Amino acid sequence: MSRPRVLVPVDVSSDPEPSPELLTLLEPFDVLLLGYFPIPEQTPVEQAREQREEEATARVETLAAPFVAEGRSIESMLVFTPDHEETIDRVRDQHETDAVLRPGPIERLERVLVPLHGDAALDRIVEFVVTLVREVTVGVTLVHVASEEEYRDESELLLRGARERLVERGLDPSLFELEVAIGERSVPRIAEIASTHDAVVIGEAAPSLRDLFVGDRPERLLQATSVPVFVVSRDQSDDEPGSP
Repeated sequence: MSRPRVLVPVDVSSDPEPSPELLTLLEPFDVLLLGYFPIPEQTPVEQAREQREEEATARVETLAAPFVAEGRSIESMLVFTPDHEETIDRVRDQHETDAVLRPGPIERLERVLVPLHGDAALDRIVEFVVTLVREVTVGVTLVHVASEEEYRDESELLLRGARERLVERGLDPSLFELEVAIGERSVPRIAEIASTHDAVVIGEAAPSLRDLFVGDRPERLLQATSVPVFVVSRDQSDDEPGSP
């Protein structure tokens, strides 16, 4: 069985090097490292590459070095781009990665937050979480934000169903906490809960990562959350004509 593949985009012009703990977080996965170098729209890519390629390539090699040293599965690529979000979308689709990781500071991995939004990408989220925590003892909080108290029962049913599927895949039921939050503004509540966790796993519910990260709710969630965030890709076949 192949390992899930995670796309890790890094701004090689400014982002700090990932911490050793982030390497540990990625241990169960194959990694596609996307080093992108932002350039102004009016700057030709060829010109930017000619001027900065040596520097940017060295940075990508430095970022990949810890993975290579440990014999981990990693591919790397360098892109000069005026629109890194479009580039991330394109690379994710072309290479059929299972998730995109937005790196963030992490000191340890003791508890993971998994916000659920209905059935969006639930099967893929379940498989991803199983891979992430199968070999380590990590607490998992499943959370759903209901707009009103009257929907609490539906939220609890969703969370219990997700926990059951995770347990069926071999995870210890004692690892899980279920939380229903009530409120119209789901992002601030999820961000607040995320502040007590070490990483977040969310499903891609929008048509593209651009919508996911630049759009309304996800953008605010990422701005309010500093921990690493895995965005689990949805099944592209859902976009095909005739799909439910």
